[in-house]
Amino acid sequence: MTDGAHIPVFTLGTELRQAEGRWWLAVAGERSQPNAIAVDLLRLVNGHRPVDTIVDLLALRYEAPRQRIMADVVVLLDDLVARGAILLREQPQWKLSLAMLWTWLKLPFRRR
Repeated sequence: MTDGAHIPVFTLGTELRQAEGRWWLAVAGERSQPNAIAVDLLRLVNGHRPVDTIVDLLALRYEAPRQRIMADVVVLLDDLVARGAILLREQPQWKLSLAMLWTWLKLPFRRR
């Protein structure tokens, strides 16, 4: 079951492409034509963006209640997971901020 903290990622061999003025979703050699709302959702899947963020962006775009968008997104993502088009990753437990990275890079390293 899809959760707001999950991060959707396309599986290897799955691609969303535009050809002949239409969007196509290719999953393991099968092509299907998603509707306009599904295309908007799939274009937001980048392997880094959690479901909650995708829902927020779609709710802003369509000016619809967040709960309604979340219900539709969960149904679509669960279907794509069942078809093998998408994997759902857990969010990392920690995040590296730029300030932490900059501090770490400035640390002197001593050779032994």
